Amino acid sequence: MSHQPGTLRIAGEIVGWFEYNGTVDIARSQIFPDEAALVAWWRKEQPLPCDCPGEPVELSTETASWDGRACFAHACVVEGRRTWGHDE
Repeated sequence: MSHQPGTLRIAGEIVGWFEYNGTVDIARSQIFPDEAALVAWWRKEQPLPCDCPGEPVELSTETASWDGRACFAHACVVEGRRTWGHDE
């Protein structure tokens, strides 16, 4: 499996997009406002997540969905980047 787009959802509504690296099972940290912005930045260097607590979100791709936390002030996924539940 390679990279694929993913969505961040709150109460079922899409609130952001992220790039999922299926080769290593990790959601890359940067949040994009829409799919076009994600595609424009596809597979480029991304910042590390901030230290903010974030707010609860559901991360989902075509093949899976899981719980995490996102900081929208810094546009990054801060928890739940790995689908199997252990962030670094």
